[in-house]
Amino acid sequence: MNEIADLVYDGMKELAADPSRLLDPNYDIFAKLADTVPEVVEWRKERMEQTVLAADGVTKHFIHREVLAEARSPTPGSGNEQATPRMLELIKAMAEQAIEKMEDPKLAIADKLTSQDGQECDRRERGRPRADARRERLQRRRREQVRRG
Repeated sequence: MNEIADLVYDGMKELAADPSRLLDPNYDIFAKLADTVPEVVEWRKERMEQTVLAADGVTKHFIHREVLAEARSPTPGSGNEQATPRMLELIKAMAEQAIEKMEDPKLAIADKLTSQDGQECDRRERGRPRADARRERLQRRRREQVRRG
């Protein structure tokens, strides 16, 4: 979780600085996970293969693939092309809000961020075998669940 939180935080920083990066097909905030967590690669592949039926009930559309393609290269003269500047403003605003929330020490996420020197940040787990770190995280979650009732 901590590694993912750091990746999201770093990604939001990049998007706040340059929201058009999100439209770059090579931009991937979770690229570092692909080598260590094969489920990420599989999830992405499955997601890109998801289809929806058109109104005719027969024609299938690859929803994520088609939406991303249109967002990255909108049809000339279309409403999508006209909406691109507003979309970039929204990406920037959402990234800035995410950063603000992630940096807020009153929220639990700040405690998991390396950039915020959080008590539970990933740097405390480095150098230890992954299984030990996983076991400790599971034990911590169980303790929290018991505390909550």
